[in-house]
Amino acid sequence: MPTPDEFASLNARSQKALIDFLEVELALGDTFLDTARIESKFDEDHCQRAFEKAQEALDSVRYFQGRVSDRTQWAAIQTRADRLEAALKAFRG
Repeated sequence: MPTPDEFASLNARSQKALIDFLEVELALGDTFLDTARIESKFDEDHCQRAFEKAQEALDSVRYFQGRVSDRTQWAAIQTRADRLEAALKAFRG
């Protein structure tokens, strides 16, 4: 059984890994959306696949973001996710 200090350390590392994962997913979503924008001029199938991958990245963030315990970090992730969501809607607008 972990000691309270060990548990706190494990929790802190877990939260860092979660936040890192969410930040990567958001960056990936932005990249896929940029790809969809480029592909919209050349290949509608590739555009659609890139758009779907951007949406999947956003969905993943929305699914896991509630597990972020620090409200400041949660708010930063929420803001970025909201921006990605708005950009996805505007692209398909």
